[in-house]
Amino acid sequence: MDRDGKSPRNIRRIIAKRVRENLTRAKNIPAISNNLVNLDICDSVVEDSDSGSNISNNDRSSNVIHNSDEPLVSDSLSDNGVVENDRNILDLTRDLRDWSLRHNITGVALNDLLRIFNFYQEFRFLPLDSRTLLKNSIKYSMKTIGQGQYAHFDVIQNIKRQIDSNCILASGSEIKLNLIFSFDGLPISKSNSNQFWPIQAKCEESTYGVFVVGLFYGKTKPESIDEYLMDLIAELKSLRVGISYNNLKIFCKVSLIKADAPARSFLKQCKSHNAYNGCEKCIDPGFWKGRVIFRTFDSPLRTDQDFYVQKDKHHHVGISPFTELKILMISSVPLDYMHLICLGVVRKLLRSWVKGPLPFKLSSRDISTLSSKLVLFSHSCPKEFCRKPRSVKELDIWKATEFRTFLLYTGPVALKGLLSPKKYTHFLNLCVAVTILITTKAQANNWNDYAR
Repeated sequence: MDRDGKSPRNIRRIIAKRVRENLTRAKNIPAISNNLVNLDICDSVVEDSDSGSNISNNDRSSNVIHNSDEPLVSDSLSDNGVVENDRNILDLTRDLRDWSLRHNITGVALNDLLRIFNFYQEFRFLPLDSRTLLKNSIKYSMKTIGQGQYAHFDVIQNIKRQIDSNCILASGSEIKLNLIFSFDGLPISKSNSNQFWPIQAKCEESTYGVFVVGLFYGKTKPESIDEYLMDLIAELKSLRVGISYNNLKIFCKVSLIKADAPARSFLKQCKSHNAYNGCEKCIDPGFWKGRVIFRTFDSPLRTDQDFYVQKDKHHHVGISPFTELKILMISSVPLDYMHLICLGVVRKLLRSWVKGPLPFKLSSRDISTLSSKLVLFSHSCPKEFCRKPRSVKELDIWKATEFRTFLLYTGPVALKGLLSPKKYTHFLNLCVAVTILITTKAQANNWNDYAR
């Protein structure tokens, strides 16, 4: 608190108010060639003995207009990075766009930065709005599907943009691309059931990454699978036949469809994973034992041809739109490793050891020892791990990546001496098998047999 009763917060408010006045005054000054507006904001504020107001230690005004005939900044490329030609303009625009995306800069903050650039004559080629800089499309068509809304974003245009930006390199007159699609539900609120059902895709031959193909919004998942996938199927049919672009012939096919169990049953129009005849890989119908249990691992396997002709009538509840594209609905739709292993088997094992009934539950002393080891490991956890190990007392809020870390890295060490030899060997078998299957070694049949 200074001697006239003004706190540092009030002083900062006065400074902020004066800065806003300077910015407003600068906006009202007409743009004159080679004239710049320099906002010289004071660094310290002192009391004016005559008027009692806060003024700068510097005698100069905080808003100085330079009317010299000579430009303040050279038209050539200076050490400060001032543009000299169109190439530099494109480079600065691209670098600014990449910087904002890399650091997740908000649209409001980016708009303020662009307005600051606009005060200087040399940077007035930059847009005033972040949507223009980021090339965000604000025009899209919405259609009603059941009780929700759906917006489709062009797959073909996305692929063309990736070719233009050299994310996809053409070695000849034809380009054959493999597309991976992902489907899942995404709740957006804890107070209601509103959710997104995005369709995401990635081209295996591209360095661009994942892009959004479609977006459904509603209180439940889409009621009609045909309406939900209608625009996507139409585009994929065109890409399968081939489209021409810049003297190139582009062919695309769907190589993989990734989704969790509920989404897979919805996309494939088959029984749920917890229903009779619900297994996606074999024809074992299962039996009831408090829940549906599948009897054996040696049941006959489903084939892509059997799926198309719907040989097992009890497995299907409808016809999937993907069958129009001749997609291999068994071999091209893999099972979900995250839910099956990490959030399935590993979580069930840990819960049985920590909170399960006897004789599976560990003693209180062993549980404390396990927690202490995991907390100790967290101090030496490399930065490549998304989450550090934490106590099993927080097991109910563990994420899938934490179960994965426990299975592949920390579990074999932390459980040694706590489990019986038989249980510990059983856990190591799972650890080694999953390690093989998530590496490139799984492409070899002999390694697959060893994992089995």
